[in-house]
Amino acid sequence: MLDGVHPFSVGLTPDENGNVTVALCGEIDIDTADEVWAALIEALTAWTGQVVVDLAGVSFVDSQGIAAFIRVYRDCSLDAVRLTIRSPQAQVRTVFELTSLDQIFRIEH
Repeated sequence: MLDGVHPFSVGLTPDENGNVTVALCGEIDIDTADEVWAALIEALTAWTGQVVVDLAGVSFVDSQGIAAFIRVYRDCSLDAVRLTIRSPQAQVRTVFELTSLDQIFRIEH
């Protein structure tokens, strides 16, 4: 860890009911946006239940990160209702509000 920045990571934790939690940690930016998109598409296609995206460990989202979430919505628009964003930090929550992603995805604080 350099200067308080955590390396980016993705963790998928399924449960016995077909739900999965996708825990993201670090920054979602140009270097990691494609990995976020791929993890969310995998979760939406491999599991049949709810997909919870845990953003408690995400400290920053830039325009490429927002684009990844928009791509997920566009690519799986019917399945996007199965997706819940959980515990976004203040910066991330603000970006979701400014870009109206909070109107597209269900967000649990």
